[in-house]
Amino acid sequence: MSEVTSVNGKTGAVVLKATEVEAVPTSEVGQPSGVASLDGSGKLPETQLPSSVVTSRLKELGELSGSVTPNIAEGNVFTLTPTGAVEVQNPTNATRTVETVEMRVKQPVGGGHTVTFPNAPALGEELPISTVANTESIVLLTTVNKGASWNVVGQAQGSTVVIDMCKLYGARPGNDITTILKEAITLLFALGGGTVYFSEPGIYHIEGAVKEGEALEYKYKGQILLPARTGAEGRVVIRFQGCVPAHRPLYVGGTEPSSKVPGVVLKTNATSGNIIDVIPAYESYIAKKPFSNIFAIAENLTVQLPNNPQCGGFNFKAARDAELNNVVMSVAAEKEGEPTYPTGTLPMLAMPQVANDGLCRLTNVWISGGPVGLNFSEHTQFDNVTVSWCAVALDCEGYGNPRHMAFLQTVTIQKCPTVLRAKNEGYGGGLLIGTLDLEMDSLTGEWAHNENVIEDAGSRLSGVLAIANRQQANKGLQGKYGGNPQLNLSNPEWGGVGSKSAYPFDNFVRTQDIAGQIGASGSSVKFVGYASSTLPV
Repeated sequence: MSEVTSVNGKTGAVVLKATEVEAVPTSEVGQPSGVASLDGSGKLPETQLPSSVVTSRLKELGELSGSVTPNIAEGNVFTLTPTGAVEVQNPTNATRTVETVEMRVKQPVGGGHTVTFPNAPALGEELPISTVANTESIVLLTTVNKGASWNVVGQAQGSTVVIDMCKLYGARPGNDITTILKEAITLLFALGGGTVYFSEPGIYHIEGAVKEGEALEYKYKGQILLPARTGAEGRVVIRFQGCVPAHRPLYVGGTEPSSKVPGVVLKTNATSGNIIDVIPAYESYIAKKPFSNIFAIAENLTVQLPNNPQCGGFNFKAARDAELNNVVMSVAAEKEGEPTYPTGTLPMLAMPQVANDGLCRLTNVWISGGPVGLNFSEHTQFDNVTVSWCAVALDCEGYGNPRHMAFLQTVTIQKCPTVLRAKNEGYGGGLLIGTLDLEMDSLTGEWAHNENVIEDAGSRLSGVLAIANRQQANKGLQGKYGGNPQLNLSNPEWGGVGSKSAYPFDNFVRTQDIAGQIGASGSSVKFVGYASSTLPV
């Protein structure tokens, strides 16, 4: 055995550092970016586990009034029943850098007791905790600095958190909210989903840089990116909600006086990409593009893009489902009522792609001033939707062969050269059922450039649409269909108005004047809903 005369080049009384023998310094045990330690039972202590794997611990505080201080050593979910006014102080004994505490307030029979959080400085006022008898309110408190300070991040309704952008993040009309909106979305995802709420009406600016990337061969690009969420992680609902229902397109310029603002307006300065896009996380079924397991909802909002927008609006193609209620998407026109003819290519709203989960609804929605108003696919339901002053009103990306339909219950198209276009993204056209109310008069200049009201060169659209087209002499749009139509179109104004030859009733495969041709031998007249050339008895 040879004699050791040196260690790591050192002689004499050698003292080695942990790094010199590739060991972990004791100072890194149990610390961020270090290594975990073990407790007396040989297990990882709960304080070093991710919050996602720590089981909720319930602590019942019972009936009380006055001041109460939650102790995290006793639990992270607290219930209390107020018997008088209650002040909830900041929780103690936080051991993680990021910690969340849930407070459940149960009003007793009789109710009427207030519960406040006096040390939630970002709110600056009493939370809207219900004082109604026998109701329960859930409030979440969070710290990001190991308990040095706390904030109320929102009030939960059932299992959904509501974050008030104005109260929690200090959002104010006239300011750029890009950064704080991203922070709120990140927090909502961490808490399992919820609502971004604007409690103060006015114009909020989204002026942050457009971020882009690629996931699963899908290219996303937006000022606000909704995070990736796999199918295994479960559905997350993200709702963007204003305090007042939107009314109609807001065409104002210059200083935009606040008296003209109908509720909450999100105004972008983007010149490319989208305001909102989605980062996908997984591929599913027959979809040509990947999904993120998100249910995106917009409600009570006006979304304003630059005049002649080169950017898109809300791109929810990679979301599993999407819903819009009382939403206006428009541009800042130079004059009242008529925006510049758009030269861009992106839609102001893109609904989820084929193979979505069927929750794709549009209720009381008005879209105006874009290159493409609305891009949609199967399962989309339209209820009181208006598209105006768009080069193309509707782009359909459903299936060419009958499969799952889109239901156009009440749709009004105004001043759009092309009303309906079969957009081929690997699927074909779509199966459409419903009604279109067209107002196409007085299109001049660039707005009058398109010959075909319906563009379907590949004959991909199918289904039945009733069209009310009051302004054009040919109310059946005969000669205005680009392609060999498989879509049956009927005109509800046909009966008793003008000559029948001027108001064709069936569809564009007809070659004879209806007058005198019903049931005639060799007639090619096709009636909507019937394959036979004769009327049912």
